Amino acid sequence: MALKAGSVDDFNDSMAEAIETAFQTLWAANKSIPLGNAGEIDRQILFSAIAQGVVTYLRDNLNGSLDINVNVTQDSSNNVTSGNGTVSVTQNSGAGNRVTASGQATNVVLNTE
Repeated sequence: MALKAGSVDDFNDSMAEAIETAFQTLWAANKSIPLGNAGEIDRQILFSAIAQGVVTYLRDNLNGSLDINVNVTQDSSNNVTSGNGTVSVTQNSGAGNRVTASGQATNVVLNTE
């Protein structure tokens, strides 16, 4: 999935919208007055600019230095051996010889200098 920074004209499902949502949550938790709709466009401009800057910075500077660890669970067991964090699968064309697995990212690290 590509990162979508967002803009005032394309705010939905973007990083800018996620920033706005986080801002609203933090505002409600820390202020005794409601946020309201005043300044909504100004916030969208600000959060879009922040998101665009973050996406641009990551695109220009990431250079393959993003590590993702994945935790995988074996769902079927035909011709599978494992040991010490590795899995070896022997596959052939037999009808019942299929290995399926499911998993999720367990750790995402952006390496920094």
